[in-house]
Amino acid sequence: MNPETAEEQRNVLVNSMLGQLYGDRLESAARILRQSEGEPARGIGRIVTGLIGAAYKGVRDQGRAIPPGVLFQAGMVAAQAVGEMAMRMGIINQENEAEVVESGFMLGLGNFGRANGQQMRPEERERYAQLIDAMEEGKRMAMGNSADMERGSGMMMQGGA
Repeated sequence: MNPETAEEQRNVLVNSMLGQLYGDRLESAARILRQSEGEPARGIGRIVTGLIGAAYKGVRDQGRAIPPGVLFQAGMVAAQAVGEMAMRMGIINQENEAEVVESGFMLGLGNFGRANGQQMRPEERERYAQLIDAMEEGKRMAMGNSADMERGSGMMMQGGA
C-alpha cells in the first residue's frame, strides 16, 4: 500500500476514534475509567476495544477493508488519548502511564480480535497476530536492554568508587 494512502486512512480512523471518545463516548469512557481505577489497563482496554470495533465495523459496513497495520496504529493513538484522559482524572500517573496504556492497548486489541476474528479473512488474522507478536518482542527487547543498562551502570558505579 502507498504510504500516503495508509497515512490518510490512519488519520481518518484516528479522527473518527477521537471524535467518538471526546463526543458520544466521553461520559461512558470516564465512567469505565473510574470503575476500573484499581485496574486501569482493563478500563483502557475496554474503551479501546469499543473504539477499534466501531471503526472496523463502520468501514466494513461500507464494503471496504482496513489494512491491519493501519487499524493497529490508529488504535495505538486512541489508546494514548484514553491514557491521557485517565491521567487527567488521576487514575494513572506519569510514571506508569506508558506501561498501563500499552497493556490497555494490548487488552483492547485482544478483545477486538476475539469479537471480530470470525469476520476477518485468514490473512487479516495472521497479520494482527504478527503485529502483536512484534510489539511484544519489541517490549521484551526493550526490557532486556533496560536491564542490561541498569547492570552496566551498577558496574560502572562500583568500578568508579
